[in-house]
Amino acid sequence: MKTPLLIATLLTTGFAAAVVEAADEVDGAELPINQIEFGIGSVNQHGFSTVDEDLWKFGRYNGLYQQGPYFIGDINTRDINEDAEYWSVRGTNLGLESRFFRLESGTQGKTDFFFEFDQLPNYINNTGETPYLYPGSTQLLLPSGYPYNPTASDINPYLQPVEFQTERQRVGAGLDIKIKNYWSFDVGFRHETKNGTNQIGSAVVSTSATSGFIRTASGALIIEPIDYETDLVDVAFRYARDKAQFAFEYHGSTFKNANDSLYWQDFYRTDQFGSQALPPDNQMHQLSFTGGYQFSPKSNLTGVLSISSSTQNQDFQPYDVGTTAPTALPRDSLDGEVLQTNTNIKFTYRPSRNFQLNANYRYDNRDNQTGVDTWFVTVADSDEQYLANNSPLSYEHNQIDLIGNWRIGSTSNLRFGYQYDLMYREYATLTGSEDSDDKENKLFAKLKMQPSMTWNLALYGEASDRTLNNFDPPPDELNTGMIPFYVADRQREQVGALVEYLPNQAWNIGARAEYNMDDYNEAQIGLLEAESPSFTLDASYHPNKDVTTYAYYTREQAKSKQEGRINTASTDNYPWQADVDDTMDTFGLGGKVAGLGKWDIGLDLTYNKSKGQMNITDLSSSATSPYPDLKTELASLKLWAQYHQGKNLVYRLSYWYEDYNADNWAFDGLQPTSLVGATSPVGGPTNYLLTGEDTMDYAVHVIGVSLVYLFP
Repeated sequence: MKTPLLIATLLTTGFAAAVVEAADEVDGAELPINQIEFGIGSVNQHGFSTVDEDLWKFGRYNGLYQQGPYFIGDINTRDINEDAEYWSVRGTNLGLESRFFRLESGTQGKTDFFFEFDQLPNYINNTGETPYLYPGSTQLLLPSGYPYNPTASDINPYLQPVEFQTERQRVGAGLDIKIKNYWSFDVGFRHETKNGTNQIGSAVVSTSATSGFIRTASGALIIEPIDYETDLVDVAFRYARDKAQFAFEYHGSTFKNANDSLYWQDFYRTDQFGSQALPPDNQMHQLSFTGGYQFSPKSNLTGVLSISSSTQNQDFQPYDVGTTAPTALPRDSLDGEVLQTNTNIKFTYRPSRNFQLNANYRYDNRDNQTGVDTWFVTVADSDEQYLANNSPLSYEHNQIDLIGNWRIGSTSNLRFGYQYDLMYREYATLTGSEDSDDKENKLFAKLKMQPSMTWNLALYGEASDRTLNNFDPPPDELNTGMIPFYVADRQREQVGALVEYLPNQAWNIGARAEYNMDDYNEAQIGLLEAESPSFTLDASYHPNKDVTTYAYYTREQAKSKQEGRINTASTDNYPWQADVDDTMDTFGLGGKVAGLGKWDIGLDLTYNKSKGQMNITDLSSSATSPYPDLKTELASLKLWAQYHQGKNLVYRLSYWYEDYNADNWAFDGLQPTSLVGATSPVGGPTNYLLTGEDTMDYAVHVIGVSLVYLFP
């Protein structure tokens, strides 16, 4: 009985032989510029335990999520004849769910055609549990016999496994036609589908609540069905000559969701139900003009102008699924439209060999023409209601950059500049509008030096100051005193240095350090400051064309401080401060050695370790409560060897070992019913149902054996 590997080898050899008969000679010699690879791989786990032993964390995006064999298939080939007619085929991971395939054909300088297929899985987690029936449907109901007002022990017998995963598939085709007199026409179309399931948060408030909706709500993580379709269209007319180039382009996007809403039964009070809308259908159409002109060898101008319209007009869902809210909506749908105008103009002028000046202007305008109405806000399908107005956001953004590049002698170069940024925001209301603006001024510079043939040095830095004017919280939001960090007053600083040492042609040694600091000096609630120091050491050794090696080490830190308040029934000013410190260390080394007789070998090793710390301080008593540390550790080793059977035939052996471990208090030991009937920090039962996924540690071995055929 022949093994699968032997069968694959025989099939591959037969296919390769057929290809080599048709191979053309280039300048009298066959040049190995194309390759086809076929083989068998195997995934094996070690020390990993989940419900069904699948390696979902390891194979989340690459498709290697199950133990056992898989097919190795890659192709990269192209051909062109004396009439400049060509074709090319490129395919990767053809035996996996992360496959990609692209076919191109045409005549150089006249026509080009492409067809491609792209598939990407997303295996999120397969260790969750839920009592809901029919996961993936738009109606989530509880099984027969499920109790009313259950305890955790009452729910456990009804739990069943649930998986969260999605898959995206994209098919595309396009045509490029070169028209005489420097014109060309491009058209492309892509159709994308995304299907699967994910989690979404839900809540239902008791219709008999009398003491505030927070204390009587029951929340749950439920299963969201995903069934999306997206169509993308691109059309362009282009013109290019020596001094002038421009293009007229159209881009269109249409999104459709097969599911309008999600309906579920309350896991706690089973006689009540909830619903919520899912992502709505929408579309966008954009026209743009791109151009450039070179006035002289010293100056040129380029620019982009685009205008787009985005619309969303899907029918609204009812206020709730009960009978407590008014039945009439102000209108049947959002009937929303946003007009966007974007302009970017860049002028470059070089008055001398040693100096160049760049001036750039950017303008963005968002005109949100969605109507404003008064709505009954129904809190989580309950009788808790209040009146509110929607407040569409429009904005105007202006940015100016002036950048100089000065060559100082033969060993140094100074790049310096100034940026002015002005953002104006406007929220529409029934009575008019509420607006605010923030301005930012930034200075930056970078000095490069080469004091000798063996040394390269660089110093760089920037400083910016952003100020906010006339800010009020958007209408109908509680004024907590918190200002969003992306508009708040901020002082930003960055400094960095780079050193590179090249003692000879074989060695390259470098070091880089950088420090970033954001200070929100006017903030009282929210983010107060953030800093991120980092440094990197790296080296490479390349003594000849057959030997290449490298090694590096990087440490990155992300520190932040924020302050908040807690409002409870007994106090409305419970101040706290959070200090967060994340540290990441990454080490890697590897290399390739060729020409060991008929052998080539290679190695890649990566090790990453991260640690997250968080301390919460009660500012009224100075008592500190540290959270457990978040820890992750990843080690990845890849080894490969190639044996050249002849000029056109290569046998390849690969081995990949990866070990991942994580300590995550947000997942570890947390069951679906851990928060059912528990007492919250501010009093009252929580009644939250989770899905209880495990932290997905793994250790996995992947072995591959394949045959590669090279041909001209």
